[in-house]
Amino acid sequence: MERWIISGNGEQWKQCHGSTLAQASASGAISVAWFAGTREGSDDNAIWFTRGHLAGDWQTPRRLLHGHAGAWWNPVLSYGPDGRLWLFAKNGPRISHWKTWYITSDDDGMTWSAERELVPGDDGGGRGPVKNPPLLTGDGLWVAPNSIESEDDEPVWDCRFDISADRGRTWSLTTVPINHESLRGSGIIQPTLWSSRNGPGTAEELVALCRSTEGCAYRTVSKDGGLNWCEAQPVGLPQNNSGFCAVSLDGWGSKVAIAHNPGSQSWGSRCPLVISVSSDGGVSWDQRQVVEDGEDIPAMPAGSRVPKVGIETGQRPSSMLQASDRGIVTNGLREFSYPTMVLSAAGELLLSYTWHRRGIVLARISKETTESWL
Repeated sequence: MERWIISGNGEQWKQCHGSTLAQASASGAISVAWFAGTREGSDDNAIWFTRGHLAGDWQTPRRLLHGHAGAWWNPVLSYGPDGRLWLFAKNGPRISHWKTWYITSDDDGMTWSAERELVPGDDGGGRGPVKNPPLLTGDGLWVAPNSIESEDDEPVWDCRFDISADRGRTWSLTTVPINHESLRGSGIIQPTLWSSRNGPGTAEELVALCRSTEGCAYRTVSKDGGLNWCEAQPVGLPQNNSGFCAVSLDGWGSKVAIAHNPGSQSWGSRCPLVISVSSDGGVSWDQRQVVEDGEDIPAMPAGSRVPKVGIETGQRPSSMLQASDRGIVTNGLREFSYPTMVLSAAGELLLSYTWHRRGIVLARISKETTESWL
């Protein structure tokens, strides 16, 4: 495994988080985006972007989205049904009233369009993908993992999917059923999605795992391309109420890898970051790889300096994250979280993640390693 801090020395911000990545199939160029500012939810948060190649040169990070109604959050990069690279992002001072904006690129992230609202006027918590990339089904539906968080004193969380049948021009929401009376916390958000088939010619199912407040992930399945979902049920993957990301390793969904924090305390430690693998459709999981535990500093591209993280001045990690409708308050120390992961055309796993909330790391796990998990 190889790891690089690709976000520069971090002098442009105090905290960064929420990374996303996509790889161009022809050139292999990797695009990475994240949000950064004073802290999560502060009005100066913007969407930052860099582009480069594995073990090669990386562009100096630059702002792609800023301004409008305060903070920017949760960018999501994805190649769309039209072949363009899309960047979705949330904007607004409160999570419960996010709007979603997007820009597109025809040249794999070298240049970008002007920003547009995804669903004009909708400020009900955000449309399109909320954290993880959308999936294109065999029937041509573009299915975006979505969720909503209420602003009440005792907030309610629900997973949804936003579906486009016209290559991203219009979107339609569907909600995942869950029995909130059986939960001790707010619920489920930020699903991660993959496609599953039993073999050639068999019907496609969509499977999703959902982040939760309950100490474990929740699973739901759709048999009609994402239009309807079964009631979400708990599965055997510990969940610390932090974002995660899953990918199919074999093209059929029979072997799935997920990057996640293995704790089970809601708002608890986000260290270490690991990869677990499932061979039964996401019901049970086995941990296979530690990606980050804070013991070794990732490599830096030539000419870059490691960001200062606060440990140098004697700061201690936050014992618990303080969360509200305006975001999380934490000093970020020893937080390795919020991964986005893709399987490259070469069979390697590529993932980006938060490093102490001071930098963004890109990691590569070899094809030989991923094949050993099959």
